[in-house]
Amino acid sequence: EMNPAALFPREDFVAAVFGFFDESGKFKNNSVASFAGVVASSSKSQEFGAEWEYWLRHFGLRCLSMKNALNHKRPIGTRERATGIANRSAVLMNFAGCIRDHIELVVGVAIDAKAFHGLHSEAKRLLGNDPHFVAFTRAIHEMVKFVPGDMKISVICDDEESFAEKCLKLYRRLKITHREISKRLVSICFADDAAYPGVQAADMISSLARLEAQRQINGTPYEYQSLYDFLMTSNRARYSVGIFGKEQLEDVGRDAINTNKRLKGKAIPLA
Repeated sequence: EMNPAALFPREDFVAAVFGFFDESGKFKNNSVASFAGVVASSSKSQEFGAEWEYWLRHFGLRCLSMKNALNHKRPIGTRERATGIANRSAVLMNFAGCIRDHIELVVGVAIDAKAFHGLHSEAKRLLGNDPHFVAFTRAIHEMVKFVPGDMKISVICDDEESFAEKCLKLYRRLKITHREISKRLVSICFADDAAYPGVQAADMISSLARLEAQRQINGTPYEYQSLYDFLMTSNRARYSVGIFGKEQLEDVGRDAINTNKRLKGKAIPLA
């Protein structure tokens, strides 16, 4: 059983813990939707950011965007082309290693969008009619669960207009409906990923988690599985990464319906 207090330095207990998050996979265009983040205390976030920015400078990057980085046919930066899967993976290993060395908690949720769409209509209504809603709330719950109880948490998400609006509404709904979360979460903001290495790291995890989920659910191979495996194995970081396929989603939907029955129809939908 993990001791949450061991995840974060005691000297940082008066400071905020930061959770940086990003999504991957638009609901209507991808078979899997994912939402992931990295969580660290103030001091660890600074250490992480310093090394991440070093690697950006080293390869001639303003920002690490996985949409661009995973396309190994194009140069990754102005100082390093790193074309080809082997060269591109070698470059990205440096960023993955930065996460492994400095981040204290990696959170990720990937949802089978097709299976979500096939849920009972009442389950989908209660879950918000969008798999990203489930991914967001699950990720926030996991973060709160793992961070020691006397620490306050600030959430920073990528500033993508349509999803930022959804995240804000979900954040406020969580604070209204969950007393413990309300006490722990103190702020949410939306930021340019180029200014926040943590958001770039969340993009990396969310993108790779989506690809891995597609492999596990649909049998779709991808070229960066060794990078994902490396990223997800560390003696320092803790992990809470889940893939929700058909069976898992049916359990979630059934639980939402049963909860609503116990509350005599007064359960508040996520949407």
